[in-house]
Amino acid sequence: MATSEIENIRLRIDLVDSQIITLLEERMELCRRIKEAKRRTGKPVRDPTREKQVLERAGRFRRVFEAIIELCIKEQGG
Repeated sequence: MATSEIENIRLRIDLVDSQIITLLEERMELCRRIKEAKRRTGKPVRDPTREKQVLERAGRFRRVFEAIIELCIKEQGG
């Protein structure tokens, strides 16, 4: 594989990484909104059923989503 090909692929990876970061920022904003809704309704921060659903959907990215869930829990004050 030529160096320029590697560089081009890395540029594409950088673009994908930027999109992932943007989506994670959006997800964190949604977590903040969930926090407010939970506070108004008196629901606990953790929802094991929901967490299980998210992790099941994550497939091979389960460990990534475990970290995302923990970030959201911290954002919600849990």
